[in-house]
Amino acid sequence: MKAEKERDNLLLEIAQSGAISVTDKGVVTNNITGKEIGFVTGGYKRINMFGATFAVNRLVYLVYIGEIPDDYEVNHIDGDKLNNAKENLEAVTPGLNKIHARVTGLLNDDSYSHLKLIDNSGANNGMAKLSAENVNFYREAFDKSILSIKEISIKTGMRRKSVTDMLNAKTYKNVEYRITRSTWFEEN
Repeated sequence: MKAEKERDNLLLEIAQSGAISVTDKGVVTNNITGKEIGFVTGGYKRINMFGATFAVNRLVYLVYIGEIPDDYEVNHIDGDKLNNAKENLEAVTPGLNKIHARVTGLLNDDSYSHLKLIDNSGANNGMAKLSAENVNFYREAFDKSILSIKEISIKTGMRRKSVTDMLNAKTYKNVEYRITRSTWFEEN
């Protein structure tokens, strides 16, 4: 998004101007007052600068790791939204960020309880196109960027929307799916 990129550029300019400093552990200091700045809202640490509010995780990522790809979010690998150490941050798509939140238990919405409970739908349904083993294969291949949604669609004969629903566990809810730690710690 253009607006997000502009905000990131402004945040980086503020950091590079010397008005603030940030450590690789996510501590932000106002260099004029010498005091640590920041507040927590929505579970995330944020700072106010020049009438705008910025997320500290994005600041740390920009300063210590680099540019955040378009339409990506900064994920906290360990699930602790206040742990803004550079080693704990990674840029991921919104979909993968949401899957990570579900798997780590950060998203406790009842509509996502199917990731922890087995029900009688999806691969257990006699009309299902995929077995539980195939669902896990395609989810893992997608997570590791081995196959795209289009490629999975061609291989399975499923519509892209159906593939997306399967990958996001909106369908095949009975197939318990856990992202491995190694997936979340891979280098970009």
